[in-house]
Formats: sequence, structure tokens, C-alpha cells
Amino acid sequence: MDTCLKPHVFDTAVNAVDSSRKWKHRKRTFVSYTARLANITAADKLAILVNLFDTSVYAYISECTTYADAISKLDEAYIKCVNEV
Repeated sequence: MDTCLKPHVFDTAVNAVDSSRKWKHRKRTFVSYTARLANITAADKLAILVNLFDTSVYAYISECTTYADAISKLDEAYIKCVNEV
């Protein structure tokens, strides 16, 4: 596996100005990284995902038991609705 593709630890606070942009980038980086791994399961993805988060980010998914649920919770926390007038 190319180590250059491995994502670094994600430690962006939810209330940071650019948190949505950073989360979207991290999510895409993670999907690209796991796509290169052979025979990876959803359980493996969850374990890798947890390993790549700072403890403050992990708090959002600490009770998630599936990869899909964890991604959903993180999308919920980081992607803000745009207010249109």
C-alpha cells in the first residue's frame, strides 16, 4: 500500500469556519485510501476510520457500530445546511 495515500489524523473541530470543507476532503481521501485496500470489509473500514481520528472527533462516532452509521453521523456533524434567503 502506498503510504502517501494514507490519511493523517483528522482533528478539525465541528465549529471551525472551514470544518465542512475539511470533512468533505477527509471523507474523499478516506474513500480513496480504502478503495486501494484488497478484501476490505465495512468492519475494517470502521476500525481504520476510528484509528484516523483525534479523540475530540471520535466522540461523535464512539457509539456507532457500523461504518455507514459513523459516516452518517460525521456528515450530520460537519456538513452544515446553507441558509438561503
